[in-house]
Amino acid sequence: MGVAILIGVAVAWLPLLWALALFGGAALLIAFLIEPALALIFTLCIAPLKALFETSIPLALPLDVGQLALGAFLGIWFVQRAASGEGQVHIAWGVAGGVALFWCAAGLSLWTAYSASAVLVELVKWAQILTLLVIVPNVRRWEWLVFGLLLSGALQGLLGLWQFIGNSGAPHLWILNYRFFRAFGTFMQPNPYAGFLGILLPLGVAAGAGAALDAWLNRPRRWEALLPPLVYLGMASLIGVGLLASWSRGA
Repeated sequence: MGVAILIGVAVAWLPLLWALALFGGAALLIAFLIEPALALIFTLCIAPLKALFETSIPLALPLDVGQLALGAFLGIWFVQRAASGEGQVHIAWGVAGGVALFWCAAGLSLWTAYSASAVLVELVKWAQILTLLVIVPNVRRWEWLVFGLLLSGALQGLLGLWQFIGNSGAPHLWILNYRFFRAFGTFMQPNPYAGFLGILLPLGVAAGAGAALDAWLNRPRRWEALLPPLVYLGMASLIGVGLLASWSRGA
């Protein structure tokens, strides 16, 4: 009853866009609490929008959108584990331990750093990576993590293709006799965009090939068995096209 009253008040007093944003955010929060892997997918897809928010959207945020989404995912993950009573945490000590040693060694540069704030910013990033290395192996649906990574890359690839065929609006990125533009996605520069896609392309190809091999070996008599390899290979194709559209020699 109380929730219904709050919804009615929101619809009556808030502008339509704000009301839709409020209800959409509430729906996402409920979905994330039910399945924290969805919050991780959301984080992976929204994190590359950092440069776009900083340059194109006049919205003052205390942190960039990727940091905020990551914080939300971490909070939801801890709440979900506390509610479910899951106490044991599996840690990949080999990888996490190596990153922890690197983090401690890098922290020594604070003593002679020209800009201590810049060092702290980078140390915070590596602390986040270390945190993810501890949490991600404990996400119940690891396949969703692969899907989230590839979905993020596929969306960037699709945007890059749209920019490549003439919707970039950046004259300094003309290529091929002024017929096409170098793609840059939401990274605002082609090379970091291509670096992001270049890391994800082998994962997409491997996931698609693995799903196809699994479907072939098990040979189920259902068309649904073809869906995972088609989805993975389709996303890998978009990533590859975006990578080519970036015209990045490094990638």
